Amino acid sequence: MNISSHPKSIGIIFTCLVFLMLMSCHHKQEVSTGLFEINREVTCEDLVEQGFAWMPGEDVILFGRRTGDTLDYYHMDERKDGSYLFGSVLQEDEFREPAPDACDNLHPYWRYIVVEIDMQETGSITDRIDQTKYTILKQTQPNYTLFWAKVVNKETLDTFTFSVYERDRKYFVSSSIRL
Repeated sequence: MNISSHPKSIGIIFTCLVFLMLMSCHHKQEVSTGLFEINREVTCEDLVEQGFAWMPGEDVILFGRRTGDTLDYYHMDERKDGSYLFGSVLQEDEFREPAPDACDNLHPYWRYIVVEIDMQETGSITDRIDQTKYTILKQTQPNYTLFWAKVVNKETLDTFTFSVYERDRKYFVSSSIRL
């Protein structure tokens, strides 16, 4: 049987091979949204595809998104060549779409999530943490926060830094973890 006599077969085979190669290159990962949940497999491309944008950082690269009273952002590792991704400084809370090659050699390094809360919630914040899913360790009250603790996700055993603090007469809870 001569394959060249079946151009449709060649086209179908070629299309299937290209599709399989593209699918195997990158499996889309969902970005975690919970204070004490993390997907360590998430990539820079996943963040951009799910609405994260470049945001200002002093000397670090940050990708974040704001949803209502929640700011979720990732500190990205530096480019190996030392180049900068963007040329201008942005104002606080201003987001910018990343350049098309912004994710080249760039990987999530640290995740932060900050949620604005009412002042009345600050005193009972530990009561709002599901003790069946999470363990609260090392509770303290450092000078710069109202509350600080390590929180362990019982299922994944990931340990998060958790704090409650006041800034400009607003109150926030913050959770962070190194990936």
